Amino acid sequence: MSVVILWMIILSLTGGDHLYFLCLEERHPCFGFQVIAASWVLSIVELVQLLDLVLHRSAFILLHMVPVFYEKYEEKVDLFAEEAMVEIKKQYAVFNVKVLSNIPRGPLKTKKV
Repeated sequence: MSVVILWMIILSLTGGDHLYFLCLEERHPCFGFQVIAASWVLSIVELVQLLDLVLHRSAFILLHMVPVFYEKYEEKVDLFAEEAMVEIKKQYAVFNVKVLSNIPRGPLKTKKV
């Protein structure tokens, strides 16, 4: 995307509208498509690099903050975790009765010795 913006700025500053049409003329039809494809690839690479940077920065911050907050609020976190485990076990029991018990089981295969 930045390549396309840069290209448009250069064209507007130099008054080079003829350059754009030259790229897509009959003499050089592939060059225009190459420019479009290259700018598309570069924009994807830039996006991936940005997402990678954000992911690494977020992971770094979380890895340093979670232990500090756990030490500060250890009792509250442990109490919440116990309550959550009880609720998860209740929900799994209901799921087991309503869904998992209704799945038919086929005959068991005997192992060859």
